[in-house]
Amino acid sequence: MIAHYAWVRGSFEEVLKSRPNLGENRYALFLNKWFETFGRENVLVTMYDELRAEPQKYLNRVTEFIGIERIAISARTEIGDDVHSFDRAPKNLGLARRATRLMYWFKARQAYGAINFLDRCGVWDFCHGRGQPFGRLTPEQEQRLRQRNLPEVEKLETLLTIDLSAWKQPRAPRASESPVLLRPQRSASR
Repeated sequence: MIAHYAWVRGSFEEVLKSRPNLGENRYALFLNKWFETFGRENVLVTMYDELRAEPQKYLNRVTEFIGIERIAISARTEIGDDVHSFDRAPKNLGLARRATRLMYWFKARQAYGAINFLDRCGVWDFCHGRGQPFGRLTPEQEQRLRQRNLPEVEKLETLLTIDLSAWKQPRAPRASESPVLLRPQRSASR
């Protein structure tokens, strides 16, 4: 995401070196603070995997928790595995940075209608995408990140009394993924 919005430059390794806290999760730490502040019974913890697996059941839990009528989700065939993911680098970093600043300017003024209008018109995709595809993590990079986050994942498992073994294991590659592509190729004509 930070590369997509042109907040950083460089390879994955270079970005991790320049921002050592990037890629860490602090879910257990922050959830503990929320539980202490609001009471555990007033905080609903959900998992993205639940949303992807059973969207209606997930939404039913949320509506029940906040005490409103259930909302039926219609079939959304246009939603695929890439929802809210960024698969391409910006073609032009300067344009992407300016578009990001504009987006945050609108957000600061709560001009969400303008943000959504520009999204529907394809402006954000034009400014933030169209570059080379982002590469997938190498198995070594993924393993290093998993090891780095393991203590926090285990704290979260204990805090929530749930099994997060899937967070500890390398993910299985999707059929559409190319194991050879590691990082975007830079063109000679910058």
